[in-house]
Amino acid sequence: MGRGLNVGLADAINLGWKLTATVRRERNPDGALLGLKLLDTYNKELHPIAAWGLDWTRAQSKATSLLGVLGFELSDSSRLGYKLEEGCELLFDFEKNVSLKYLVVSQKYERLVDYVALDGNDRRDLCALLIRPDRVVV
Repeated sequence: MGRGLNVGLADAINLGWKLTATVRRERNPDGALLGLKLLDTYNKELHPIAAWGLDWTRAQSKATSLLGVLGFELSDSSRLGYKLEEGCELLFDFEKNVSLKYLVVSQKYERLVDYVALDGNDRRDLCALLIRPDRVVV
C-alpha cells in the first residue's frame, strides 16, 4: 500500500505543476508556451513508473500469499517456517537453478544468506524467493 501511495503522490505532484504551468501560460527559456506539450509528457514519464509499481505489487502479493501461512509445505515435507528459524536471509530456489545460488550467494554473502533448493507445493509460478529474517520477501 505504501508504494502505491507514493506513486499516487508523485503522480499528483507531477500533474499538478504541469497543469499550473499550462494555466498560467508559462514559457520555456526560449519563450515558447509550455502548454499542452508539457501535459503530454505526463503519460510518458509516469506510466512506466506505475507499471513497475503494479508489477512489483503483483509479485509481492504472490510471494506474501506463500509466506502468509508459514505452513507452506516444501517437497521434502518440511515447512517453510522451520527454514527461517536460523535468522539468516533465505534464498529459496524452487527450480534448483545452481547458477542462481552463485549469483546471489557468493563468498561475500555466504554467512548471511542460506540457500535452499527445494520445490514447494502451490508455489504460484514463482521460481525463487529471497526472504529476510523478518520474513519479508525482497
